[in-house]
Amino acid sequence: MSDFSYEYLPWRGVSADTFRFFKAKTKIDSTGKPVEIGFVYPNESVKVRTLDKKGFYTKGDIAKAGLYSRDRFSAGLTRL
Repeated sequence: MSDFSYEYLPWRGVSADTFRFFKAKTKIDSTGKPVEIGFVYPNESVKVRTLDKKGFYTKGDIAKAGLYSRDRFSAGLTRL
């Protein structure tokens, strides 16, 4: 049985703070190697990107998930 931890880590030029804002956590194996990044949608579905080889899978009802991160901004926001 493997033990994993989850952290907000920088990756490909994206800061850990940005991952934290968007609630995208990196899954880390017991050796300290990042293995996946999970992107949480507004309905709590998760799209997971595997890091060892490029691939994706989902958890939850991703068909009803809507737009990723729409819950991170106020309605009617037109500029950052």
